[in-house]
Amino acid sequence: MRALVETINQTLRNIGLGPGRVLLETIESFEELSLSDQERVSALASSIANSALAYHRTRIAGYLDAIRGSAMTIALEILPPPPVADSCPLLGNIAEGADLLSSGLNQLIDALCLASICMEDRIIAEIALYARLLGRHDPNTVQIVLRGIDEALSHPDFATGDLVAVALVDPSPLDLSLPLDRMPTLGVA
Repeated sequence: MRALVETINQTLRNIGLGPGRVLLETIESFEELSLSDQERVSALASSIANSALAYHRTRIAGYLDAIRGSAMTIALEILPPPPVADSCPLLGNIAEGADLLSSGLNQLIDALCLASICMEDRIIAEIALYARLLGRHDPNTVQIVLRGIDEALSHPDFATGDLVAVALVDPSPLDLSLPLDRMPTLGVA
């Protein structure tokens, strides 16, 4: 994983000031949005899933693995706290965040093309954008987000532009007031 991070850092040096500024402005603009943690990870998942479908259809697994590896390296290095679960995220906020990221990605791709940056560095810059945002969450959340993206992309009706809702809250929490003999069995140890 360390090699991937070093590759990303070298690519960010290679792409120059213009595209680098677009990447940083996109990250800053997304961070400035007033989104709950649930809305933030859902917007991020939506944008990553749409990018995978639109630009990386033939190599989605590799693309997501690269984001996972990079984001996990960042998360394990900074050890952020787990997100605060929001029981009622607003779809409009998720859509706004996803649109901002998708628009920023398109601007980044345009800036990279104008600067005649090679395809490999363009893909790595895109991975850096998503990994830096996703890596600001704890490793468990990184895995939850990527699992949500995998599930969305494997659904036959998923299309570019669709939102991916990532649940940070257990949809069926246990009722801890029940006596032990009445609690459901969740697995076998």
